[in-house]
Amino acid sequence: MKNIILFDTSAATLNHGDEIIMLSFLKNGADLLDGHFVLRFPTHAPCFHAYQQTKRNPRYMFVKNADHKFICGTNLLSNKMYIPWHFWNVNVFNCRCYEDAVLVGVGCSAFAQGSDKLHWYSKLLFSKILSRRYKHSVRDERTKRIVESILGPGSAINTGCPTLWGMTKEHCRQIPTQKARRVVFTLTDYSKDCVHDQNLIDILNRQYEEVYFWPQGAQDMAYFQALAHTENIRVITPSVAAYGAILQEGNVDFVGTRLHAGIYAMQHKVRAVILAVDNRAVDMAETYNLNVLLRDDPRLEEILCGEIVTDVNIDEQAIDEFKQQFLRN
Repeated sequence: MKNIILFDTSAATLNHGDEIIMLSFLKNGADLLDGHFVLRFPTHAPCFHAYQQTKRNPRYMFVKNADHKFICGTNLLSNKMYIPWHFWNVNVFNCRCYEDAVLVGVGCSAFAQGSDKLHWYSKLLFSKILSRRYKHSVRDERTKRIVESILGPGSAINTGCPTLWGMTKEHCRQIPTQKARRVVFTLTDYSKDCVHDQNLIDILNRQYEEVYFWPQGAQDMAYFQALAHTENIRVITPSVAAYGAILQEGNVDFVGTRLHAGIYAMQHKVRAVILAVDNRAVDMAETYNLNVLLRDDPRLEEILCGEIVTDVNIDEQAIDEFKQQFLRN
């Protein structure tokens, strides 16, 4: 039995997408964890202050002597780590507990468009944290280039996000291609566009018999209430369990700006169209053939009324290569 640290991005989060990522890893990465003692720490809060990093703290000693440490999912890598980062509460003074950690499906954000150049502080911090013994699992090609700029060529494998690891060809064939009677949609509180988000609501009201809204983020509901023509829209309780229950009922589509809400719908064999508001959906669609449109794409209504085929290109060999580092022993 091994001792494993799982740095959990879903604890104390304001975004239930982080919970979707963690649930997906616990399911699709179960072979890395089963039979071992797993201790979870939140990435949104510092694990240990300097005065807690002593032999008298049994949790710190567990972390220090752990066989493996996994940092799971979301947009953890930033070029601006010198700024307090709400995704990851870590700095060069409290990062000892992360030493020799392995990324699992991690992505990046806060980079200038078209640039992968790291600020010296970010590069220093990541070089202190990231394992040089194992290859890291990253979410997209851009993140792969960034990790390799720190650790060298071949140090990262593009496995995609753990939310995609179960999207086999057989699974995708079971996702309907024609429009359902009902639809669930999402909005994004930190990326508001009242014109195009209102247009989305109006399209869904025209095209579907029943429309549901799921608040994935803490402030999504407030934004939803500021938009018009919402009086007949049903609001789903803001929990992953409640959202999953609607998806399991069937005869429903997903359309919205929340990437992982869309992928979670696909996990439940629901036809999904993801509307990109930042680099994450675009970066992942480039490699994995997700059904992604820009939010302002004028073809949205036409596309929803037509046939939509789900054909995700996961790299099962890359996923297996990453896992075998830890399973072969």
